[in-house]
Amino acid sequence: MILRKIAVIGMAGALASGLGLIALSATAGAASGYPGTTTVTTTTAAPTTTTTTGTTPGGGTSPGGSTSPGGTTSAPCTVTVIIPVGTTKSAVLSGCAVSSTFSLTVAGVATGVTANSDGSGTVTLTNAVTDPHLSVNGSTPEPSIFGSNTVNLVNTSGGPGGTEYVITPNASTAALGSGSSGSSGTLAFTGADLLALIVGALFLLAAGTLLVVFTRRRASQQHAA
Repeated sequence: MILRKIAVIGMAGALASGLGLIALSATAGAASGYPGTTTVTTTTAAPTTTTTTGTTPGGGTSPGGSTSPGGTTSAPCTVTVIIPVGTTKSAVLSGCAVSSTFSLTVAGVATGVTANSDGSGTVTLTNAVTDPHLSVNGSTPEPSIFGSNTVNLVNTSGGPGGTEYVITPNASTAALGSGSSGSSGTLAFTGADLLALIVGALFLLAAGTLLVVFTRRRASQQHAA
């Protein structure tokens, strides 16, 4: 009788272990890194453009702020533009001193190049970014950095100037980040691991069944004797 109870308890334990292993394998298969079970959603916020009004010499007003390809601004004669390495892009500054001439400095270095504003206070700058160096309106490329680079517009007549912020993304860092973002710090849980757990569970069930059969047969033999 005692052996029969032990056998029943052993089989129940084997069943519980088998079910637990199967549940564990299913949970592990749904973890991060298992093919087909992870969904990544990326949401990109739309750029916001702010327009202000600046005062220009002579008492007139002109729209401050501007929108240029890849950038926005919220102050008169100021613009921010994002330019990857190997790209040339124009930026438009509005709200600048009208009909004025500006000397350009790149990262604090005088370029010897000038830019003119029109009758509405608009200045157009053409930026070329390389390796990374920055050239504005055909100036000699000056060393720049990955990140924000400042181009100053100095009014040659002593009036208000302007500022352009050229942001150069680090292409190497971005590529490295995107390549490693899809992987996790642990190995993927594969079908081979799942099969091993199932085989282990079946082995425990078979062992429990044999133990019950052996116990009942032994009890029958003792009863017959």
